Amino acid sequence: MPDQIVEIPLDQIDDKALERDRTSNDAAQFEELWFSILKFGLRQPIEVYLYATPIDAPYALISGARRLMAFRHLHKKMGLPKFAAIPAFICEPTSRAD
Repeated sequence: MPDQIVEIPLDQIDDKALERDRTSNDAAQFEELWFSILKFGLRQPIEVYLYATPIDAPYALISGARRLMAFRHLHKKMGLPKFAAIPAFICEPTSRAD
C-alpha cells in the first residue's frame, strides 16, 4: 500500500470503474458513517488508481465506495465545503485484478 495520502477532489474520482460486491443501501448505517466522519474525521483513506487514459475522471476508485458516498453527501447535500476533497492513497495496480 502506498504511504502517501493525497487530497483528491470528489469530481475527479470515477466510482463506477470496478464492480462493487459490498454495497449496502441501509440508510441507518449510511447515516452513522457520514455522522462519524463529520464528528471524528475520516479514519481510513480511500484507494484509487490513475487511469492511463481518463474518460470522465482521472482517478478510478478501488476501495472506499461508502466513504466516498459519505463525503459526497456531506459536501453536496449538506453544503460543507471542507468535504470537497477526500484523503486517498494512489495505488499502481499491475492488473485489473490487483
